[in-house]
This record gives sequence, structure tokens and C-alpha cells, in this order.
Amino acid sequence: MAEFLVLTLAAPMASFGELAGHDRRGTRDWPLRSAVLGLLGAAQGIDRHDEAGQRALGDHGVAVAVHASGRPLRDWHTVQTVGRTLKRPRSRADALARAGSALNTTITTRDYRTTVLHRAAIWNGDLAALAEAIARPHFALWLGRKACPPAAPLDPRIVQAADPVQALEAETLRLPPWVTSADDTKTGDGLDTPWCHLPKRPVMIASDPWPGLSPDLVETRWDRPTDRRRWHFAPREVHVFHRSNAEEARS
Repeated sequence: MAEFLVLTLAAPMASFGELAGHDRRGTRDWPLRSAVLGLLGAAQGIDRHDEAGQRALGDHGVAVAVHASGRPLRDWHTVQTVGRTLKRPRSRADALARAGSALNTTITTRDYRTTVLHRAAIWNGDLAALAEAIARPHFALWLGRKACPPAAPLDPRIVQAADPVQALEAETLRLPPWVTSADDTKTGDGLDTPWCHLPKRPVMIASDPWPGLSPDLVETRWDRPTDRRRWHFAPREVHVFHRSNAEEARS
């Protein structure tokens, strides 16, 4: 048996990162490794420029259970910039006023997921200290962007389990009190399901590799942070388990 720190990630709105450009910032439908490590770093007060602290976060293993991936929401932004010919404006307001018709206007988009519910399991390192930090975070916690605070405390709990799949399916784990459905046979993705009727067990688990577990699918995600200051990420192998096959994965 091994120890796992399990967190509950619920929010009315979240954004979990994607390969980002200037015009569009997308989102995955479940939290990536970088999102979970970012929460741990914020809770411990690890600054983005703290290279040693960021490297230490990389030692943790991460698995995520999807209870509800939510519905997509797109936010439109209108961004105005001024040309390089404008010299030394006193402020942005001054720059916009002086630019006149030389303004460059661009429409950009930001993608979110609404009504999300996930769990995350973390292993390796001092899990008791991590749990304490999550319960009393140094920096404010949010699910992807500052506009996405959690809907409930993350409820850090340390559990004993054979593997991360078992840890995330433990019946002793608590979900937010508004998740009251007793129908544990649902296997939908939660797109149109109210929070109060969500399945209490996950519909999918995505994990760092674990010895002895045979995944249903192996994916590659560019979500392993290598340099937070420059926003650089490296590829990672992700093992995906569908709920109906979770028991067979151990055989």
C-alpha cells in the first residue's frame, strides 16, 4: 500500500490550459499535471521565479479523476495596441489617445469549462506538509485563471491505496455536499448534468504511469513544466483509465 494526497477540485468555471497562442487560449476538459502542480506551488508559497521550489514540485506524481468535465464557455476579448512609431507615451491612456486611427484592434478568445468536478491524487514527497499547505494556502488558489476560484475547499485527505486509481475511487472520500446523487451507474461526461446529480465515482482517470497498471489508452500531453518564467513545457506520457475498466487494469 502507498500513501496518496487526494484533493477535490470543484468550480463553477475553470480553464485547464492548452497549447496557447495570442488569438486563442484553449482549455482541456480536465486538469493537466501543470495545473495540479501550480495549485501545490501556490499553496506552499512557491514563487514562479523560485527555480529550486519549482524543481521540487516536479518530483510529485499526479493523477486526476474526472467526475464532470463541464460545458464549454468561450469569452471574447477585444485588444487594442498602438504602433511602434508612438514614442514614450506617459500611460496607456495617453498612448491610445495619441494613436488615433493608428490603433490595431484584435479579437481574441479565452476558453473555459463550466460546472466542473474533479479529484486529484498526489504521491511522493511530504504529503502531510502538502495537506497542511492546501488547507491554509499561502497564495489564493484558482483553477487555471484568477477568475476561477474553487467552489469549495479542496478538502485534502491522505489515503492508503494500492495505486492512484484505487485512491481516487475510495468510497471514504468526500465530495462537496451538493453532490447528492446515489445513482452510481451513470457514465456520462457531465456536460448537461447538474452538480446535485453527478456520479459520485469518476468516469475517467488520467495518471502518471504506475507500475502494474495497464491503461486503456496512452496519450502524450505537453504539460510537464520545465521553466515557469518562460512558460516552457515538455511532453509527458499519460495513462488513461475508463471507469468500467478500472478493475481490469490491475489484473
